[in-house]
Amino acid sequence: MPIIPNLVERWALRHNKAPGIMLDLLGANAFHSAALAIDLGVFEHIGAGEKNPAELARLTGCDPEGMRRLLEFLAAAGYVQKKGANYANTSLTNHWLLKSKPGNIANFIHMWNSLLTETWPENLEYALRNGSIRIHLHDWMSLKPGRWAIFNESMAAMAAGPAEEIATRVGLSPDARRFLDIGGNHGQYSAAFCRKNPQLVATIFDVPDALEYAIATNNPQFDIRAGDIRKDDPGSGYDAVLVSNLIHYFGPEECQAIIKRAAGALAPGGMIVISDQVGSSNNRPLVDAFLHMMSLHYFIMTGSNAYAPGAIVSWLEAAGCKVVRKIKLRSAPGQMLIIGERTG
Repeated sequence: MPIIPNLVERWALRHNKAPGIMLDLLGANAFHSAALAIDLGVFEHIGAGEKNPAELARLTGCDPEGMRRLLEFLAAAGYVQKKGANYANTSLTNHWLLKSKPGNIANFIHMWNSLLTETWPENLEYALRNGSIRIHLHDWMSLKPGRWAIFNESMAAMAAGPAEEIATRVGLSPDARRFLDIGGNHGQYSAAFCRKNPQLVATIFDVPDALEYAIATNNPQFDIRAGDIRKDDPGSGYDAVLVSNLIHYFGPEECQAIIKRAAGALAPGGMIVISDQVGSSNNRPLVDAFLHMMSLHYFIMTGSNAYAPGAIVSWLEAAGCKVVRKIKLRSAPGQMLIIGERTG
């Protein structure tokens, strides 16, 4: 969180002279406040030029006193800074929370605040007590109009950086002609591969709700195909198959079946790329905490996990693929590419 305790506060927290959980209380409310500021356009308005609370209240349709108090809390939390009677964004906000800036996570924050925090409290206790989910996240999103749109927009925004890195570091053969993007959703990954490989035709394969924000269908390099990889045939004879950020939505048996079906879509000697968060510990506390948070989220909302690399390797081998490379992504800490080759 942006709030950084001073020396005395750090000493008190480190020696248990102050309740450390208060940092989490502050962080939880700072997160919701910053997410609301994103939704209201507060940071975008300030990014265009310093503003006072009355101006921001008028621009956002809010109460002036409420806006003043929100800005005071956001300043204490490190998202804005006071300059006389006006407020300006901090460098953190300008870099990460403005939708106009490349690589921003504003849509991800909006998704987490408006969708996932709504489901977390009511499903956490149920999953812990019963060892099973009450309803799968995808089914829950389908119950109310607009949820899939928020999800798809967030996924598209978050994919831009990793898509370019994955397409570059995988390095498809110039002879590759047919590419299958399973769970392709927005199509950002297919687009990145097609930019690197102009000879490629990419099939973006996903459930209908997830294709709402897919790239335009009038480009001859893209074939948009609706289907569920667990039961529908995506075709065969592909030179490369990408399964990105998909297996963490399903249990181990379904993951093994998905990878088997994906490998079966390859031509002999074809390449399969599994890109996903991996459940391995490391010496980076923030990344480690984030992955454990996501593991708990998957347990209560999808009945799945961030799987260990060894499990993914075993599923690939069982599907007739030889693992040839493992790559840790720089643009998405905690995420790994596991690349296999169909041997039969």
